[in-house]
Amino acid sequence: MGGAWLIDKGMTAYEAWQDIKALEAGTTTLEELAIAKGEDYIMQVVAGNMGKYGMKAVKKAGGWVAEKVGHHSDDVVITAPSPLDPGKLAPRADGLPVERVQAGSKGNWDKTVNGDLKPKTAYELNNGHTYVTDASGRVNSVEGQLSLTTMDRNPYQQCKVGHCGNAGDDGGHLIASSLGGAGDKINMVPQAAKLNRGDWKRMENEMRTALQSGQTVSVKIDIGYPPTGGVRPNEFTVLATIDGRVVPYRFTQ
Repeated sequence: MGGAWLIDKGMTAYEAWQDIKALEAGTTTLEELAIAKGEDYIMQVVAGNMGKYGMKAVKKAGGWVAEKVGHHSDDVVITAPSPLDPGKLAPRADGLPVERVQAGSKGNWDKTVNGDLKPKTAYELNNGHTYVTDASGRVNSVEGQLSLTTMDRNPYQQCKVGHCGNAGDDGGHLIASSLGGAGDKINMVPQAAKLNRGDWKRMENEMRTALQSGQTVSVKIDIGYPPTGGVRPNEFTVLATIDGRVVPYRFTQ
């Protein structure tokens, strides 16, 4: 199923499974995946795993097309062996263990990402965002593609996280709920109210404007902590990629 290919590219089986589910749901096309991730990805990974979802990959003159199984086509049909098991994750290139978790919603908050986090672990949420923890179980990075989908908030966790920092801190979302960020605790850190409601919010608004204009936006956020310890970050380094253009941001508190 292209497991070695996935590892070499720093990808996981879960990410590939998400792409196939997006094809099934009609939220992406095979040609879009080929453009974004390359034809090798389609041939080595995606094509051989579409059958269980009633689809096949077809190469037409105009590009890649996903067709329902049973549909006749005179074009080249691509298949590959060994179907992908979404319950088994390919290991990450960095060797970290992976936890696959559903992003929360009202009345359905998974304790896995709303309690103490495991150290040196990658948490892959089904909204496409991946969080990595440090040796102390604190989130030290998150990355993923943004959207205009508004996720449910968790006021309890937001208040609780805010009280973990300094007096007057907010429970700040690393990725805004209005940009597809989870309402779970894993997506929140104690954040100075001035930052959360000021420069951080302005950054979020810039990303939202880009999405509203039809551009694609993804982020990689690195979170730094004081050498003295604690759960309150002292710096954030954000790399936003807007239609292929990298825009850096840096914040301290």
